Amino acid sequence: MKTNDVNANLNLDLQAYADGELDELTPKRRAELDRLLATDAAAKAYVDGVRSLSAVVRGHEPVYAVPATREFYWSQIQRRMDAADRTAERQAIQSTAPAKIHWLRWLVPVLGAAAVLVSISLSRGRLSGVSLADGGRSESGSDGSEAMVFRSESDGVTIHWLN
Repeated sequence: MKTNDVNANLNLDLQAYADGELDELTPKRRAELDRLLATDAAAKAYVDGVRSLSAVVRGHEPVYAVPATREFYWSQIQRRMDAADRTAERQAIQSTAPAKIHWLRWLVPVLGAAAVLVSISLSRGRLSGVSLADGGRSESGSDGSEAMVFRSESDGVTIHWLN
């Protein structure tokens, strides 16, 4: 073994001795350290230095006073987790909602366009005068209302117009 290795192991053993961690050392090694500290001034100074450094560190550790209770902080964390869960649920619902009403996005404009086309074709047919000979017939009600029916066998269409 090199001298540095021996010194490193000795320093570790002396630190364990100074910190009160003698359980890790064998009784034989503990007795050796006691004899060394009684005879070697450098080893004694090292152990005293480790102990004083430990006392300084412990004496100057900042003390953190928490202004609120532990339950308050945990309730805040729980509230944030619940809010995150609700946000995730809303996003999941919103991401699946368009798939459910996808057909509705197409149906509404198509029905609107169909209504416009029907109203234009009916107004043109009425203005140009639908010939009764072409499959149309006109009926008048007793209250003065007029109903017009146009049937095209070739197109397979029947249109009812109430006035």
